[in-house]
Amino acid sequence: MRIFDLPPFFRSSVSLRNKARLPAKPGIYYAIQWWKPLKPLYVGMSGNLRARWNSRSYGEHHHYSALARCFGVRLHYRITRTRSAAERLEAIEIRRYRPPLNKRLEPLKKDIFQDIADLCVDLVLIGAVLLLMVAIVRVLK
Repeated sequence: MRIFDLPPFFRSSVSLRNKARLPAKPGIYYAIQWWKPLKPLYVGMSGNLRARWNSRSYGEHHHYSALARCFGVRLHYRITRTRSAAERLEAIEIRRYRPPLNKRLEPLKKDIFQDIADLCVDLVLIGAVLLLMVAIVRVLK
């Protein structure tokens, strides 16, 4: 898990009515009411976000009717590189937010290489922020 992850409310989103505008890519999605941005109602994943919500082969999403009855629900999404990355991220996010419509916790798959890569990226970001702060202090002197 990354240190500098954006909260789901700040990610790209579509209204529940415009679910056909979801990207046809793997990722996770959060059903969030705009007036309760820190508490997702549901967290899910798919190998194809658009197909998950709009496909005839999938049928209607199993929580669509419950979400449609809620006021102001938007689908915020996060694109991942692969389906397995989406599965792992979904398990992490369900544990983090404990959404009321998620019935069970997904098992968390260990991926030591992804954890190391996330740590390296975070260390680079921390280093860049520190360098920027040092530059600002020198300019202000």
